Amino acid sequence: MKTLLLLLWAAQAASAWGGPCASPKASCLSWVFPPQGGKVAYYASHPLEDAHPELDTAVIMIHGVLRDADRYFKLTAKAAKKAGRRDTTLVLAPRFRGPEDKPAEPGELAWTSGWKVGRDAVGPAAVSSFEVVDALLSRLDKARYPALRQVVVAGHSAGGQFVSRYVVVRGSAPSPAASVRYITANPSTYLYLDRRRPDAGGAFSVPASTTCLDFDEYQYGFEKSPRVVEARAPAVREANARAADHILLLGETDVLEEYLDMSCGAMMQGPNRRARGEAYFRYLEEALPGHFTRLMMVPKTGHDAGDMFDSEPGREALFTGPR
Repeated sequence: MKTLLLLLWAAQAASAWGGPCASPKASCLSWVFPPQGGKVAYYASHPLEDAHPELDTAVIMIHGVLRDADRYFKLTAKAAKKAGRRDTTLVLAPRFRGPEDKPAEPGELAWTSGWKVGRDAVGPAAVSSFEVVDALLSRLDKARYPALRQVVVAGHSAGGQFVSRYVVVRGSAPSPAASVRYITANPSTYLYLDRRRPDAGGAFSVPASTTCLDFDEYQYGFEKSPRVVEARAPAVREANARAADHILLLGETDVLEEYLDMSCGAMMQGPNRRARGEAYFRYLEEALPGHFTRLMMVPKTGHDAGDMFDSEPGREALFTGPR
């Protein structure tokens, strides 16, 4: 009887909502309110405040440097439909507004480019972009989502930078309803756990050069870390990185320089995105025995989020069950 009532409630909610949203219409926008203050807009395929016993997967998709949550929402919904998972997948796409963008409502948080690595908003409250995802995850409880098996936090390019760092500095058990998978797709750089970097011989060693003294500063390492990162002890960071169901999704031909971080700290990680991703995976193999990170290559694909997530490896990463 309880299951029947939940199904009827979900059907009524879908009717009021107009069915699952598959395109970024204004009616599909909602707000999340982090406990630290302020609010952030996000697109949702289903209203979070309602019960959804039919949903077994949730995807939180992080946009790229253009802050185009609308595009990322649409491409994720498209991938879910192509995978035959449209009716069982919740798609969420938050937007980290820039300071130059007019707020849609009073209290909407704004970030400089530091949103992509977890830095605090510039106002109206000091909230890390990571804490926004924490707030979304906390909404995915068993009462509303009894069938939920897996939550996926995914991002491409700048969104991939976000996810690769969130994996390491996330809080413990952010979603009690399901296991969490992280997909880092084609980021410009990675967060190394120590001062070692790939060297010319293919091994990992501490750079001897004195021309790049800031190579281990955050966002590349942990020197001068922001508030939310400093709150995680080194042992917690390492445990997070080792235990995470984490997929490095790389484009086979993502070797060009558009939007690529070319600073000396970034170049110490490799010459291009593909090389940096492959090097980081080798680093994890050496630094974190027993880790659960996997590398998946998307053939004949460059730096395009739609092509990455709508590929066979991309859909496998998004929609296969927990490991």
